[in-house]
Amino acid sequence: EQLRTDVAAIRDNRLLLQEPDLIQPSLNALAERLLDVLNGKKLRYNELYDQAMAALQANEFVKKLSPEQKHGIWAKHQLLSKQEIKALDAQGLLFQLQKASLYNWDTKIAALPGQFQTALEEAILLAAPQAKTFTLPRTTISSPADIEAYVADLKAQLETLLETASSIILK
Repeated sequence: EQLRTDVAAIRDNRLLLQEPDLIQPSLNALAERLLDVLNGKKLRYNELYDQAMAALQANEFVKKLSPEQKHGIWAKHQLLSKQEIKALDAQGLLFQLQKASLYNWDTKIAALPGQFQTALEEAILLAAPQAKTFTLPRTTISSPADIEAYVADLKAQLETLLETASSIILK
């Protein structure tokens, strides 16, 4: 709010060219705030990345893959590296935000679990070629009888699929 007030005062009072420069301190404050937000989003991304990568590396099917196979899967799903968090000046921050806006970072964070899930599914299919994927049927349940019917039907479908597959990947 203080920053908005300062910028409005500079504009309204026509102080753009006044000495000492009133723009640079406001620019620095704005850049610092934006950098804090950007680095916060990168930190959140990296935390999710670390959790998901640890779970992925601990998976029994992933452990069966060679380093080359893992690298290929990670590269395909853009999981080779985390985001770098560093101090930037206003120009560097502008460049970073032009590459990926703050909204794009929200999308990247939301997409990360899906990227890891897809990588896991690919690793399972590579380690266990007889594995099949199964998408859980979507339905609306409104009574205990609906639950029983759904579970019974699901169980029958999974048992049938398991007769021809070594493993089932649930989606």
